[in-house]
Amino acid sequence: EHFDPTAVVYALGELHVPLEVCGAVVKRELDFWQIDELEIKACCWRHYRSYIENQAILDSFNNSLVRENVHVDLDALKGWKQLQWKVWLILEYPRTSRLAM
Repeated sequence: EHFDPTAVVYALGELHVPLEVCGAVVKRELDFWQIDELEIKACCWRHYRSYIENQAILDSFNNSLVRENVHVDLDALKGWKQLQWKVWLILEYPRTSRLAM
């Protein structure tokens, strides 16, 4: 997909974003041409903004998984200690456990 905001502004006199263009492509082009995203017309803003908001949610989720990354060598533990750690990991970090999902 190609989106050239300078050509759109030149042709139309205002910045519109086609619905079929990915938000990531729009963001990359705006950053490259140093065009403020606030220049996007109101009729196209919601489509573009939904990409930005979804990206922020994904980044937040990925960061939470990184923070929850606990390394425990369960194979080195035996018996009750191993069971304690498994239960603790399931309760403390449910998104990283198949049992908790």
